[in-house]
Amino acid sequence: MSKLEIDSDDDNWRLVCPNGHTSVAPTNNHFWCRSCANHWDPEVDPEYDVVIDGETGEKYSRDDLELDFTAPGVYHA
Repeated sequence: MSKLEIDSDDDNWRLVCPNGHTSVAPTNNHFWCRSCANHWDPEVDPEYDVVIDGETGEKYSRDDLELDFTAPGVYHA
């Protein structure tokens, strides 16, 4: 599996949680979805081990994501 490169603010939309939300942020070892965290159902877990590339549909783990920390607006791990 190849790595997904997030190297500009425009690429952030590509991270989609399993529920289809694009408000996903990579953390140290998983992904966190703001929309899931704000969901009314307490059974909804906002933390995910895998996200979906909104462009290709391919699934990625946190280790498969490369972030450019020098690009403004890109999520930081």
